[in-house]
Amino acid sequence: MKIKATIFLGLLIAISSIATASSFEDDDFFEDNWFDNDDDFFGDNWFDDRSDNDHSEEETTTCNGIEVGNADTEVRVDGNSLNVEGTYCANTAGYSVASEEINVNGDEIEASVDIESPEDDQSVAQVITPVDYAVDTELDDGDYSLFYNIMLDGSTVDSGEEDISIDNQEPEQETDDFFGDDWFNDDFFNDETPDEPDESEEDENGETSLEDGSDESDGADDSDESDESTVSEEAYIEAAPEPGDFYYQAGTDDWVSYVNPRDEYKRDYASYQGEGSGKICVTLLNEEGDHIIGESVPDTEVNIPTGESLDWHPYANPMNVQFPMNEHYERPLDSDQFGTTDSLPQGDGYMDSHCIEIHDLAEDATVEYGEAEISGTYADDIKVVGYIQQANEAWDTDVDPIEDAQSYEEAGGGWTMYEGGSHGQAVVVLQLDR
Repeated sequence: MKIKATIFLGLLIAISSIATASSFEDDDFFEDNWFDNDDDFFGDNWFDDRSDNDHSEEETTTCNGIEVGNADTEVRVDGNSLNVEGTYCANTAGYSVASEEINVNGDEIEASVDIESPEDDQSVAQVITPVDYAVDTELDDGDYSLFYNIMLDGSTVDSGEEDISIDNQEPEQETDDFFGDDWFNDDFFNDETPDEPDESEEDENGETSLEDGSDESDGADDSDESDESTVSEEAYIEAAPEPGDFYYQAGTDDWVSYVNPRDEYKRDYASYQGEGSGKICVTLLNEEGDHIIGESVPDTEVNIPTGESLDWHPYANPMNVQFPMNEHYERPLDSDQFGTTDSLPQGDGYMDSHCIEIHDLAEDATVEYGEAEISGTYADDIKVVGYIQQANEAWDTDVDPIEDAQSYEEAGGGWTMYEGGSHGQAVVVLQLDR
């Protein structure tokens, strides 16, 4: 029996081997040319075949759509969180964010980012590189004005302003407390005594008197209606920037300067001529002489012609100011031209004028301006009070915009510079007249 079983087992193994060999032949697993099959994993052309679908990157000239040398900034509000973030597209590696800050001053928010380029002797990869930046802060409910400025080595590459509104207070839901703790007692056994009848009587003329015959108005505050404000636009209050603030530029014991988006240098448009400089401004007052920005006179503007010496200036010839200023300009008011305070060498500490600034003129250049021309919907509601001009010297802020204003002819309509007197300023004074 052992011999038979052994023979039978041998036959089974032989049959199995034949079947397996046949299977391999069917699948051509050991076929001489298996390497040459269409699906050859190690065929001569397997690498080339799979590279036909070319996924290699084309030459990149942007950072996700941002052109080289530009920045794209996004402002997001999430609940009470304000985020200012974006990307600067650098032409090489080695760029970095030197500083990021965001400051809240009342209802004004100032966000700034300064990006540094690589040092001249720094070895960097010659590849377009995105530089990301982000600042954020938490805000209370309310309305804010956001100003942001993105700089590269101190020069602006992106800036803007946005109005931000934060309102996350959930409305209170009024209920009748039917299922409140005291609903039963409140609704069925309210022991509050009813209001006692008013002891006052109303006469036939509709006037109310008390039982003792006295008039209900006795002892009331008989304030004089003439004390009420009669202005059609309230004063615009904006404190001047202080050292360390976003819009503070520089200062000494004799003068102070603030950042002005309309401050231009001739070297950027034509050529440097000299150290001649100047400023032409507009200030708008309400009926009581307070500084305003023209919110009550929309779709109205003033134009001030300027001479050929300022043809290169992008905000001149003419100088144009549109109202309301806060809807048209990054900085509605950029200068503190009037008043004094012991804490400052110039100004009273509050912004009051909208100006253009001029630099790089020849020291014997002439700056000219024409008479103000008001047009638009509310042109008849604004009058030209006059002009204040201070030529060949630093601006003295100890002046009154109304009392010290002169006619165009008296003011001069411009000035000519000279060595030692290569600066001058003029302010056009406007006032609501309704």
